[in-house]
Amino acid sequence: MKVALVCLQPLDNLGGMQTRIKVLSSALVSKGIEVVIVQPKDAYINSKKFYDNALHSFDHIILPKTASTNPLMRIRLFSSINRDNIMCSMDKMGVDIIDTYYPQIGIKKENPIPIVYTSVSGIDYTIELLKLRQFRYSSLFLLNNIVEHCYINSVDHFIIENTIQKDRLIHTYGIPESKVTIAPTGINENHVEKSQMSRIKDKEKITLMYSGRLSYYKGMNELLTAYRSISRLCKRCELWIFGDGPMMNEMITYCKKNNLNSVHFGGRISQEENIKQVSQCDIFIHPSYIESLPSAIIEAMALKKPVISTSVGAISRDLIVNDYNGILIPPKNADKLVSAVLDLIDQPEKQEIIGKNAGKSVLHYTHKNMINQTIGVYKKVLSEF
Repeated sequence: MKVALVCLQPLDNLGGMQTRIKVLSSALVSKGIEVVIVQPKDAYINSKKFYDNALHSFDHIILPKTASTNPLMRIRLFSSINRDNIMCSMDKMGVDIIDTYYPQIGIKKENPIPIVYTSVSGIDYTIELLKLRQFRYSSLFLLNNIVEHCYINSVDHFIIENTIQKDRLIHTYGIPESKVTIAPTGINENHVEKSQMSRIKDKEKITLMYSGRLSYYKGMNELLTAYRSISRLCKRCELWIFGDGPMMNEMITYCKKNNLNSVHFGGRISQEENIKQVSQCDIFIHPSYIESLPSAIIEAMALKKPVISTSVGAISRDLIVNDYNGILIPPKNADKLVSAVLDLIDQPEKQEIIGKNAGKSVLHYTHKNMINQTIGVYKKVLSEF
């Protein structure tokens, strides 16, 4: 079997899509499945670190250079001429199946190669971004998502992250349930196991942690506003923030202005290092306004940490049952966040119970399961094509 993985983004980035492709591509090759990675020239160049450090080599199809972060350029990239050339190149290389995040690659009703469309977020996430008016190219991303969904009839199978996406495909777009597979990217179970074995915790401090993009729609205003109140009531508390983003400087300035000396910024770190840091915290906080199925929460739950999260996206539907394996609060509500944190601090036994339940709840969210499910989809599609 030869699989073409289509990715317009640099693989050196830490996003969900990039993580999935990096994990999947290496696993496929290790299982004797040939992989062709399809990327624009600029994304290929900016994936150098991944390719240099990869344990396996991959074939490539390099597309015309494009501003891959601009959805308008993305739409142009898959014009009929370019699309035909791409499909022709894949056919010549002996590609058996295409796994893509961009279904417009196969607009023709009769594609020479079967197409699997993998989506890590979906149109609902993009619509919420647009409502916030805080996302560059947000209207173009919405346009691109609409264009993508105009082409879904050319897709042979869908791999998605959560039940919300599944319901939309089945009930809104009329896709048969047999053509939809939920296979979340999950987490690296080996990293989790290593972190649990090497855990050393300062018992004198209560460590709160956030990991992710530092931006408005991730709830950073509420995080710092809430912690300002928490730090006055709990002198043993500290807050570690990992990640980067457009609000980094603003957040640092806010902490200095309000003498929040117990807030520490750790910057952008690898997934393995992030798991190590989560293993050292007492409470993990995820105050986002919008989400799909965040790996940051899954990692924290796998490490048996009590998670306080907003009840958005698939979090409240697929991951957290309030007061059982996590704490759910409404978005944009710093007061509720303060109450939730203080409640857990006052009840160490509740922290432990919720953490244990969390660990049991996410045992199936692993890279290994994602890889096996994805290969199963490939085999099913090829047998039916």
